[in-house]
This record gives sequence, structure tokens and C-alpha cells, in this order.
Amino acid sequence: MARIKPGTRLAEIGEAAITVFSELGFRRTQVADVAREAGVSAGTIYNYVTGKDALFELAVECSFADEPVTAETGLPRDARGLETTLKQLARTLDMRAGFPLLHAASKHDRAEDIVDELTSLMEEMYDVFTRTRRAFELIESSARDLPDLSALFYKRRRRRLAVQWTEYLESRIAAGQVRPLPHPPTTARLVIEQTAWFARHRHRDADSAMIGESDARETVVDFTLNGLLARPGPG
Repeated sequence: MARIKPGTRLAEIGEAAITVFSELGFRRTQVADVAREAGVSAGTIYNYVTGKDALFELAVECSFADEPVTAETGLPRDARGLETTLKQLARTLDMRAGFPLLHAASKHDRAEDIVDELTSLMEEMYDVFTRTRRAFELIESSARDLPDLSALFYKRRRRRLAVQWTEYLESRIAAGQVRPLPHPPTTARLVIEQTAWFARHRHRDADSAMIGESDARETVVDFTLNGLLARPGPG
């Protein structure tokens, strides 16, 4: 990788940290690995962060940022601690990875137009997963080594999403708008995981380069609708 410019170093060190933590996880990542990815010496890294924990916190921040992270003062950054990082991450997930359309739909017993509603919900989920792809890859990889991060991401976030989808499906089954399902909680996980694979995981699959973004999004929505919608009876 080409050497980074001094004016953009903090952001580019953060980008390098995202790459390395996503590949190696938290435990196996060393500051030297990030320095190598960034094209700088380990000593340069320590001019910007005090150590591995602070580097991880920078990576998490950069993974959600719309603009490059900068800092004119307060360098090197010191670690705030995992508890503080997780509290900030929970707030960020609420803002950047929430599902307001699903939340709103769950307040009603039936849809005015089930096709429009399901289409909107699937597009919302696909777009959230696409927008947060790098952040979620970083979190999932490091969650293997950080139990508190794992609890936040899987038990408090993914399970909550699965419960929301389960309750939504059950309400639309009761309304006769979604076909009877053998096990709604399993269907909810299927809907979530197939969306996650096409929106996120397929980018790491060497045999999926032929699948374009718009084709993936459209296919996931179409397949889900046709798998869930109730069909009129004979006659």
C-alpha cells in the first residue's frame, strides 16, 4: 500500500485497522499488522493512538463514519475502555442500523397494501446491511474475542431484529396477508440471513462477482415476497 499523507493519516490508519481487525479479529491483530497495512512504521501508529485498544476504537468509529475521521489535537488517542466504546456503539447502531419502517409496521395488525409494505421492509433491511457492511464485518470478526461485544451485537441486536420480524410475520399471518408458516421464528432468521448474505457476505465470495448490486437487491426482495405472500384459494 502506498504511504499515506500526513494530513489524512488518522483516517487512513483507521481504514487500515478496519481491514486488519476484520481479517484477524481482535486477539490476533497487532499494531505492527496495521502499520504494515497502512504503509507506515509502528512508531508512526503510536503518534496517533496509544495502543491496540485505542486502535480498535478508532476502527469502529471510522467504520461508521460518512466523512474521514480527523483530529487536530488530543493525539495520540488513548483508549476510552471497552464499556464506553460499547455504549457509544449501541447508540451508533440505533442511529445508523435501525429499522424504523419495521418498527412502524409492527404497531399495526395488518397492512393496507401487503406488497408495498413487505417491499419497503425488505428494501430497508437490505440497504441497512449494505450501508453498515464494513462495520458489521469488523464487529463480527472481533466479537469472537470480546464477549461483551458479542452480547451487544448478537443477543441485543440480531436477536431483537429476529423477534421483530417474527412478531411482524405472525401478525400478517393472523391477518391472512402472509401464508401460514411452519415456524415463523425460523422464517424470520431465513429472511434476515439471506438478506445479509447478498447485501454483505457475497462481497467476500470469490465466485459472486457476476452478481450486481441492483440485481442482488431486487432478487432478494422478489424472492422473499413470493415466498411469504398468501395465495388466494381455488376459485
